[in-house]
Parts: sequence; C-alpha cells; structure tokens
Amino acid sequence: MGSNRKAGLPVDLLSGVYRPGFEPDISNIIDDRVDFEEVIEEVETKVETKIEDAQKAVREGPQKPLTELEAMEVDRKIESLQGEISATRDRIKNFKTFIDQQAVGADGNEVQFTLDLNGKPELRRAVIQLFGAPYPQITYSMYLEAKKMRRQLEKSEAKNYVAGNW
Repeated sequence: MGSNRKAGLPVDLLSGVYRPGFEPDISNIIDDRVDFEEVIEEVETKVETKIEDAQKAVREGPQKPLTELEAMEVDRKIESLQGEISATRDRIKNFKTFIDQQAVGADGNEVQFTLDLNGKPELRRAVIQLFGAPYPQITYSMYLEAKKMRRQLEKSEAKNYVAGNW
C-alpha cells in the first residue's frame, strides 16, 4: 500500500474539510431582496392597527349591552358596597372619636405616654424635625403631628426620587 492510503481511506477525502483562513462566500445565502425598511413599516402598521383596535374596544365598552336583569344585579351590588363603605367609614369615625376622648385625661390635660421610637426611623426623624429632640414622653397631639410630618417627609422623598434627585 502506498502512503496515500491509511486503513482503506483515501487521504484526499479529509483534505478539503479544514482550511485555515477559509472565508466562504455567503452572498448566495443572504437574501438581499428583503427591504428592512418595508418590514419595519409593516410591523409598525400592524402594531398601530392593534392599538387602534384596543382603543376602539375600550371606547365602545362591552360588545353586548347588559340585560335588564343583569343591570338590576349590578345596581344591587353597587348599593350593597356603598352601604358597606358607609358603615366602615362610620366605624372608623367612631374609633377616632373614642381615641380622641381617651387622649384627654380626667383633669382636662392630654395624657402623656411613652413612645418607643426604636425600629421606627421615619417617625423618629419626624419627631426630631418637629420638636428638636426625641421626647421620651409625648402627648397624643404631638404623636398626630409627628405622623403628619412623617407622611410629608415620605411624600417629599418620593417626589425627589421620581424627579431623579436621590
């Protein structure tokens, strides 16, 4: 056997498989008939159509109007929920009134209490901004003012964050 054959296979069989520096001509693979601007325009048109369809559906509301029975049921549910909302608001109002009455002692002065500000950094910061130092004993009105200040601080921080000033 000659040097060109090894185990019955011709050497030429693998000679064209790996060639360093081989750059195939891929021009026949790429379809240059595709106009990308047309494709983008077509996609944008489809998206705009879908957006218009969605907006039209929202404007027109449900396709089928409610029956009289369904409308009566919806009205009943709305009235029921409004009654529950009113009852909940009344309960909250009663609780606030009760708490306000408890905050005033028998002598007519506000009751003082100890407020642990540990684990409440926002409230602690509000108390310090309002009163200059964290008081160990505060009154109910001081507590309400501190809570109001805390809400204002949180709102201002949120506005600053949204505005990019963090």
